[in-house]
Amino acid sequence: VAAIEREFDVALAAADVFQNPTVRELARRIEEHGQNVRGYEQLFPIQTDGRRAPFIMVVPDFFTEALAQRFRGERPVYGVRGVSVRTDGNRGRWPTMRHLAAEIADEIERRFPGRACILAGYSFGAWVAIETARVLEQRRVPVQHLYAIAPMPVDFYRVGPFRIRIDGLRQPVADLGIVDVIRHYARASSPFTRGPYRRARQWLFERPWRRLLARLGARRLRRGLPMTTRQAQADVRVERFRLHASHRPGDVLAPTTLFNPAGLTTDSAATWRPFFRGTLTVHAILDPHDEASVSAARAQVLDHLRDLGD
Repeated sequence: VAAIEREFDVALAAADVFQNPTVRELARRIEEHGQNVRGYEQLFPIQTDGRRAPFIMVVPDFFTEALAQRFRGERPVYGVRGVSVRTDGNRGRWPTMRHLAAEIADEIERRFPGRACILAGYSFGAWVAIETARVLEQRRVPVQHLYAIAPMPVDFYRVGPFRIRIDGLRQPVADLGIVDVIRHYARASSPFTRGPYRRARQWLFERPWRRLLARLGARRLRRGLPMTTRQAQADVRVERFRLHASHRPGDVLAPTTLFNPAGLTTDSAATWRPFFRGTLTVHAILDPHDEASVSAARAQVLDHLRDLGD
């Protein structure tokens, strides 16, 4: 879909690709029904038809095809690119998560003026969806419902300019005292667990290597060359971590459903609970980050989305 938009200056929904699987059918769809949508950097159509409240998902990833089939003809379904692979990179595009959410909110208001929408997000995209809902609520734009699918936990303990990531949280960070922080950190840093070795690998090898690749990709862009695939992927990981680590979530009023991966050491729903001032419903699902259970986790989420209540 992105390549068609770039090459032919038209926008198709992902559903158009699934419903027109041959080259001949897709070419006819481009010729007959394509429409220019220049100016939308974030929103992209997955399924455009329907009169019910639009369903907008940040970083839809492996949900895209399923969402196109699930809501065909019922409601508009749009994805949000957020921090994703871009030909011109993400580095420095948004100073903070708040700036990214404001850009997304601007486009939602422009595409669906005066309409209540349903927001959803997966993993890092859940953080962006939650912040976008907060921005829309501050602008008095109604958010009908918010779905947070396996959101990264709120697990940074902050002391002034310093922050410590706490593993194994089963409660909100705000409930921790300094003694609790020390105890959690000591437990997670035991040499008899994988924790300290995993963190050492990340600090000493993985993160420096990603930052180097991202910088090399930025240099290639300045020279008019495209990023390599590995550089583009590193750029995404570096920028997502930077925005996530520096962000302080705020309160959201919209009714929220949180899909909580079961069996993990950190209870993501417990860390997020204080920020949802409206109705919060938590559903346990398998871990969608795990390749062995991703299909089952997706099926659990989609099964819940059979009836969105509007």
